[in-house]
Amino acid sequence: MRDENCKYSRFFCNLIMEYYYIQHFSFEKVSELLKLSYGLDIDYRRICDLCNRTIEDFKLKKFEEVEEDIRNGKIKLGHVGNYDEEFVYVKHQPYVRLTLIDYKNENYT
Repeated sequence: MRDENCKYSRFFCNLIMEYYYIQHFSFEKVSELLKLSYGLDIDYRRICDLCNRTIEDFKLKKFEEVEEDIRNGKIKLGHVGNYDEEFVYVKHQPYVRLTLIDYKNENYT
C-alpha cells in the first residue's frame, strides 16, 4: 500500500471499513473481495491492522453523517428510541457495535 495519507490508501481503508464494520465480513473475506474486485493481494493481517488504525475515525465520520441526516430531516425520530448492541471480539479485544432503533418509525441507523 502507498503512504497512509495517499488518496488511494484512504479509499481502500474506507472500503475495508465498509466491508468489515457495516457488512460484517471477516478479514479473510475482505481480503478475497479486494483480490476479486481490484486485483489486490492484501493479507488479512494487514487488513486487520488497517482496520484497527482507522476504526475510530470511521465511526466518528459515520456518527457525524447520521447526526447530519437527523438535523436535515432525512431520519425522522419518534418519541422513543431504543438501541441494539452487537458484541464482537477482534484479536481477543471486545468491541461493541450500537444500532439506534426508532420505536415509532422502525428506522435503523
